[in-house]
Amino acid sequence: MDPTLLAFLLTIGGVTIVPFATFATNLLIQRAKLASVGMKGARFVNLQAIISTAVQAAEQMYRAKKITKEGRKQYAIDTAKKLCKSQGTAITDDILSDLIESAVWEDLKSPAATGVVSPVVSLTQTTETPEILG
Repeated sequence: MDPTLLAFLLTIGGVTIVPFATFATNLLIQRAKLASVGMKGARFVNLQAIISTAVQAAEQMYRAKKITKEGRKQYAIDTAKKLCKSQGTAITDDILSDLIESAVWEDLKSPAATGVVSPVVSLTQTTETPEILG
């Protein structure tokens, strides 16, 4: 294999693997923390919805210039705490912080944020005979 190609592939691999490994590690840590407080199943799905709503609310407030860029995370934490309290869910600030970071990471990876649309493969049947180049 060409050494330049190999170097290129290693560079691309390093660039893609490091963020993914970081994300996976954070996810495992969050799951362990949530399991330690008995958060799983439907309660976890409900908590994910609360976190997503809090992150979106913080982003809307920032875009409306009601909070600063630096204040978005604290706003999301405060909003999530209010929503959790209304649902009767007790959760610590550090777990909320981790979950908010995870939700932001997921939003950053979304096609809307990256501008990269998932590939769509369209298979069409044709009755034409392919032309064979001679």
